[in-house]
Order: sequence, then C-alpha cells, then structure tokens
Amino acid sequence: MEIITRQRALKEGLKYYFTGKPCKHGHISKRWTIGKSCIECTQTSRRKKMKKEYDSKWIKNLDNRKKKEQYYAVYYKKPEVIERRKEYNAKLEIKEKKKIYNKKYLDKLGPVEVTKRGNKYRRKWIKTSKGKFRRFIDNTSRRLRSGKLSKSKQALLGYSFEEYQERLLKGTSFSGLKEAYEFGYHVDHMVPLSYNSDTIFCKELQFQIAMDLDNLQLLAKTENHKKSGKVCLPEVQEAIKYLWTKYNVTL
Repeated sequence: MEIITRQRALKEGLKYYFTGKPCKHGHISKRWTIGKSCIECTQTSRRKKMKKEYDSKWIKNLDNRKKKEQYYAVYYKKPEVIERRKEYNAKLEIKEKKKIYNKKYLDKLGPVEVTKRGNKYRRKWIKTSKGKFRRFIDNTSRRLRSGKLSKSKQALLGYSFEEYQERLLKGTSFSGLKEAYEFGYHVDHMVPLSYNSDTIFCKELQFQIAMDLDNLQLLAKTENHKKSGKVCLPEVQEAIKYLWTKYNVTL
C-alpha cells in the first residue's frame, strides 16, 4: 500500500491517509484524515456497540414473551373466556371460514395425522412423495425468485407426478421415490438454478428449463453436495447445450 501523509491527503481532499505505522491497538491500516483515528479501531468499536444493543433488545423481547406466556396461560383458563371462545367457534360464519381455510392451505400439503399431547392437538404432515413433489416445485420457483408467473406452475410443467416419478426411477432399482428418499437420494437439477437465473431473463422460461425432465436426476446426498453449483463439469455442459437448443436460447 502506498504511504500517504495527512498533509497530502488534506491538500488532495482524500478521506484516508496511510503512514505504515501501527496504532495504539496494533492495527496497521488506513486512518481518517479528519480525526486521525484508525479505521479498524472504529469498525471494532461499532461492532461492539451493535452487539450490545442487539443483546439488550433480545433480552427485553425474551422477557416480554415470558410475561405474555404467563399472562395468557392464566387468561385462557378463565371460565368467562372459555365460554366466549365456545360461542365464537359455534357461529356458522366462523365454521365456514375454517372450512375454506382448510381447503385452501391444509389440503394442499397432503394427508394429515392428528396426535394428542396433553390438552393440545398437533398436526403432523405425512411426508408423501406427492407432497414432496409439490414442495420441490415451490422451492425451485422460490430459489429462481420468479415471483408471480403468467401461467400456473402445473401448466408450465406439462407433465404429471406419475411421469415425473417414472422418468427419475428409470435405470434404478428403486420401486418408488419414497424408497429413494429413504436411502438418502435427492432430486437434483443438472444445470444449477443460479446459472439459469443469471443467463435467462424470462421467468417462465427459467422455470420450464429448471423443471424439465431432462434436467432432473436422482443423486446421492454426498454427490449432490459435491456438485453444488459447478458449471464446469462435462455432464453439466452437455445438459446446457441440449436444453438451450431445445428451448431456442442463445448462449
């Protein structure tokens, strides 16, 4: 780094100057022309202040949460509140609203297993291969940051779950995708999603190429982590050439 005196920095109107000498805390770094303080020292002091503020806020929030939990634990056990909630839940309007909510959100995730723990009922989503397929589609669109698409995701795919499963299991000894998941296999995109989002600007085309059956493969967990987002691999280069010609994308 070039040595610049403070006088020269003031004349040239520079923000920093560098002497090459350590400060009182032992940092050899640039210094501010106004104030003569070391930049590393100012950064460390700012980090400490921010950490103190964050810790104090976090402790306050934790205390407030505990107070709220204690208050509502007593409040919801009152007989007046219990009667009021029963009356509210017995209304036909609220029952209809709950039905609509269940159809919209809960039924999408597949079959539900209800378990009782004390007085609380908890829903466990059974991990079916169909449910995982839906989640995989949602995750790809989220990772591509496609946002709102002009058409529905199912219309853009152009294939059913059965075709998807058949294509992935081709050439393997697995009876179904559930068995493959149990053995630690992942459904992998041959062309990384980051490469798609950087080179293609059309959202619908990004999604179609990412979810194309020729772009999907079953990979072991370790191999998938090793591959990650590498584009230099020969298999990936071949897949890019094939898919780009299929969808008429110019490289």
